[in-house]
Amino acid sequence: MAFAGTVLGVIFGFVLALLASKNLLFTSPYLRPIGIFSKGLIAFFRTVPDLVWAIIFVGSGWSWVFCWYTRYYGGHNRVLWAIFC
Repeated sequence: MAFAGTVLGVIFGFVLALLASKNLLFTSPYLRPIGIFSKGLIAFFRTVPDLVWAIIFVGSGWSWVFCWYTRYYGGHNRVLWAIFC
């Protein structure tokens, strides 16, 4: 299943990259909304993992994991520990 998911992700990502490019496919102003939509879809897919981590750590009460990790293993993240914990 991991291999199939990787193959589908590569195919889907390649198609989205072609649709989002300015120079390769869409030079017509009528087809420009397809490029804008595909760029928005790519931005959405990049944002979803951050939102999921925010729900896990903030919404479920697991923020102590972030505080503990940044306090003892964070290194440069001690500033974040001082602000949020």
